[in-house]
Amino acid sequence: SEPEGALVLTDVATAADVRRSFSSVCAKANAEAVIIRETPMVGREVQVHFRSLGPVGLVCFLYQRGRRGPVAALAPLRQIDAESMARQVVASRAGDQDPDWEALSALLVRASFMIAENPRVVSVELNRVIVGTQGQGALVVDARAQLLPA
Repeated sequence: SEPEGALVLTDVATAADVRRSFSSVCAKANAEAVIIRETPMVGREVQVHFRSLGPVGLVCFLYQRGRRGPVAALAPLRQIDAESMARQVVASRAGDQDPDWEALSALLVRASFMIAENPRVVSVELNRVIVGTQGQGALVVDARAQLLPA
């Protein structure tokens, strides 16, 4: 992952840039695959974890810096639960615009249904979700999933 020091290339704009960057990263990292994603917008960073808690079932946890603990709801999330969770995310500095709650709640609902409908999923950690300001969206930057064997 990026926080662990993964090689990151920026300013990749053309198909030729992609080919050169892919070859460069594979050679330097001794890898056969790379992850390509858009550069995240500036925004509030949160974590979202989905875990099965035995008889309780699948639960969605939303973590953010500066908060004591997570907010949580049973998954798959109802729209009203996702909106309530998203609205707990606030701007990190006075005077900043509000985060894009609509985009975050849509992301939470889609992810919760995708996970709940897949019986092989044990847990999913969206370790970096960047929530832009109103109208900018939300972007998953780092994710991990634990699956049962096929």
